[in-house]
Amino acid sequence: MKFLILSLIICQFSLANETLSQITKRSLEKQIKALQIVDQGLEDKISDYTKSFNYYIQSREKECTGEFIAIEVGENKIQERKKSKLSSEERKSCLLELVYFRKKHVNELFKLRAKSLKLEHKSQLSSLDDIKKESLKALDQLSEKLK
Repeated sequence: MKFLILSLIICQFSLANETLSQITKRSLEKQIKALQIVDQGLEDKISDYTKSFNYYIQSREKECTGEFIAIEVGENKIQERKKSKLSSEERKSCLLELVYFRKKHVNELFKLRAKSLKLEHKSQLSSLDDIKKESLKALDQLSEKLK
């Protein structure tokens, strides 16, 4: 029984890593465009998007600084490890591209959060207006009784 539970946990963890490892710049751009259409539950979806975005940024930073090792399969089906460092110019270019992408991300998220706040504010103002109308109606009824 313990083995079954442990294997399920490991399986679930490995599946989560597979989906995180498949995050690309293009998929993040598609996700943020999809968020612009959503009206309900926007904050939760922004939170999920931010987790994916942060994972992508960490991975790309590691790639830019040369922390990853490429694994290639040779002709004799044996895996070979190949570590290639980026030149100084390539590293700077990679990090600069990452900074531009992060700036775009920050701008889009602030637009989405502003949209979310405007929707919430509109809802709150509507509720406040309803309360005001009910209060004035109750006071009008009271004044009619006292006349």
